[in-house]
Amino acid sequence: MTKAPLVYFCMDCSFSSDGKHYKKCPNCGGVISYRRADNKYHIEKGEYDVERYWDFLPLQDPTKLIRKGNKRTPLTESQEFKSKYPATKVMLKDETKTVTGSSKDRMAVVALSQLNEFGEKSIVVSSTGNVASASAWLLRNHPEFQLHCFIADEFVPRHRFMDAPNITVHRVNSDYDAAIKEGIQFSSENNVYHDGGYFSVAKRAGLGMAFIEAWEQSNLTFDYYFQASSSGMGVLGVYEVAKKMKDSGMIDRIPALMPVQQSSCDPMVKAFEAGEEKILPEFIVDKPRGIAKAILTGDPTVCYPSLYKVVKETNGSFISVTEEEIRSAEKHLNKVENIKATADGAVALAGFIKYAETHADELKGKNVLVNITG
Repeated sequence: MTKAPLVYFCMDCSFSSDGKHYKKCPNCGGVISYRRADNKYHIEKGEYDVERYWDFLPLQDPTKLIRKGNKRTPLTESQEFKSKYPATKVMLKDETKTVTGSSKDRMAVVALSQLNEFGEKSIVVSSTGNVASASAWLLRNHPEFQLHCFIADEFVPRHRFMDAPNITVHRVNSDYDAAIKEGIQFSSENNVYHDGGYFSVAKRAGLGMAFIEAWEQSNLTFDYYFQASSSGMGVLGVYEVAKKMKDSGMIDRIPALMPVQQSSCDPMVKAFEAGEEKILPEFIVDKPRGIAKAILTGDPTVCYPSLYKVVKETNGSFISVTEEEIRSAEKHLNKVENIKATADGAVALAGFIKYAETHADELKGKNVLVNITG
């Protein structure tokens, strides 16, 4: 694990800071990203993702790691889609094989290790299930930490590992967006560190590791990247990691980013289709509902502008899929691909299937990565 100073910079304006961490840009309030000061990125040898991809992460002190990281998850080429689209290589990244069953395991170890470096021991998160479960699983053996989980009532049954004495569940009698707001308010009033959500460079970097790993496993440069999206944190994380890989000469292009939402809660799709760079009031979904519970963000006002920029930059698109399309993709994953995904993870594949039906010629000769996040 090689050490180098970090440079934090705004993705929306010219602000940069040598070494000092900011959650948001102090000039414009935009999304803060990061890079190594030497701009050198290498993949190391190792069993765990954090030790292999250390150069790509906003971490400085290996002794502060909460855990070594996560073991590799399977990457397989879909034989079904190879038969249907013989000129297109469709690779499925199976993140259901992590310890808690979702890609949030990668996110949690990087985010919590960064907070450990900062000396923050009391932390607030808001969650529909996977974020808090992954964080709680890691912290159950770290009693020096206190984790405050803000959870809307309907999502409480989706949470696991909540019984440790250093985990506190705050039930919110409303939706996920309200749980986020209450978590932020609690953080401010009680001087407890808020994890930053979408604006956390560490959370995004952790999620981006699945992309590097898929490249390492396949040695393919991907032309398209599909992922289910709520705030779009994972998609932005993939962009940030892919840009570092491109700048280092590992790949020659960043894939077209294809965030997928369910039609019952797709405010970013509606904004994109309307050609808007921001979320307008009419796009916000009040009391969002849908079978993909993990991606029920009805108001992505603060997230969408930066995601819009990188989707446009990569010639990608936002895709909306119906409940029927999600169910069909879920069945396909379980029965044909032997991937035990939930509706949440199946959204990404549903998005690819829908896109491929009308863009088969465009996909010829292309490499596609579909991230089945859980």
